[in-house]
Amino acid sequence: MKGVGMLIKRQVKTSFKSKLLILFLTAGLIPLIASAALYQRIISGMIMESSENASIENMKYVSFNIQRQMEAAEQLLGWITYNQDLQEILTMNTDRLYEKQLAAIAFSSYVTEYCINADMDKVQKILIMDDDGFSFQIGNNYSYLREDEILGNGWMERYEKDTADEMAIGYDWYKQEGYVFPMSRRIYDSLTGKPLGWCLIVFADSLYSDFLAQGEGGEKTFVVNMEGQCIADMDEARLGMDLSEDSLVSAALNQTAPQGNVMGEYQGEPSILHYARIPDTSVIQIRTTPLEEFLLEKRNMTRLSAMVTAGTAAVLVLVIIYLGNVLMRPINRISSYIKTVPENGFKGNLTLDGDDEFKKIAQAINEMEQEILHLMENQKKQAKIEKELEFKVLQNQINPHFLYNTLNSIKWMATLQHADTIRDMTAALGRLLQNIAKGA
Repeated sequence: MKGVGMLIKRQVKTSFKSKLLILFLTAGLIPLIASAALYQRIISGMIMESSENASIENMKYVSFNIQRQMEAAEQLLGWITYNQDLQEILTMNTDRLYEKQLAAIAFSSYVTEYCINADMDKVQKILIMDDDGFSFQIGNNYSYLREDEILGNGWMERYEKDTADEMAIGYDWYKQEGYVFPMSRRIYDSLTGKPLGWCLIVFADSLYSDFLAQGEGGEKTFVVNMEGQCIADMDEARLGMDLSEDSLVSAALNQTAPQGNVMGEYQGEPSILHYARIPDTSVIQIRTTPLEEFLLEKRNMTRLSAMVTAGTAAVLVLVIIYLGNVLMRPINRISSYIKTVPENGFKGNLTLDGDDEFKKIAQAINEMEQEILHLMENQKKQAKIEKELEFKVLQNQINPHFLYNTLNSIKWMATLQHADTIRDMTAALGRLLQNIAKGA
């Protein structure tokens, strides 16, 4: 196994094709993987944005109705407190108590008719009292507010505001421990500006809850005020509860954007909480979606993205292999040709199809072969000339010694035959040749 690994490693180091494939794979797969990661991130953002937009769209209807209901409640309170008939009733002398009571009954009928026409069926009770202790109540016959507890707990001052966005346990003889929406305002004389009394309207706890609808897939919608109190929920048991201790609800309350989302655990379950502030009010509508739904859609998109990426990568690898083979074909031909050059005698007959860089390389190789062949022929001629010169030099060196030895032999033969004249002439000629050889 180690030998195979070394072979592969050597092949990667030495093989141009391996380097080419690695280069192509690196240049192709890295951008592909980066694009897939970026695409996945964009898809996740789009899924989140789509989920948020869907939730916001679903909440717009509820938001519109809650806003309209708040405006209707404010208009009702304003209509009552600025009503001239009511101001006349509150300014009547106590010695005309009977007439004052009759006027109050008539005004009560008038207010009831107004509520019916204004579609204000959530009015549970209206309490009107003057500063002299006179009071009367309008509304549900099965409800009676306990004035002493209302005054003792400062309801008139506490809930003196234009919007019904806070719930309190109602002081009702017939309904104990039930939450209501109190809303009060001071009544002033339109001419003198003198305070005449108070008007308190108590709305039913379903003032906003009836506009909520159960979402699909476990989605839940509820409404909280800025203190985190639940003022609308399909589950009546949650009305009036303080939800600010929930980390996810608290995170939504601390957001400055008019709408958005936060993620975390809600009631022990991973969730996405979409929120939207209802315009011109101090309440926030919240819609929770189990995180599993978002993750399921994200997983489906991830799976689809992975399949597309894998398919693209496979096609890319095939294309790279094909291109590698196309590029290696002329390279292999050149390599094979170079190996046979010595056997073919440097003929320079390498030919390649096409008109690209490889053809230029083939032409350069052919030219190089011609130059090498020319150099070899010149080298052969030069070697032949050098050998001839060496032979002549040797020949020139051999001839004087040969003659000298021959003359020396003649000299000895003459000596043996006592031919002194021949001996002396031969010796003189030998010395002459010896001197000539030394000089050469």
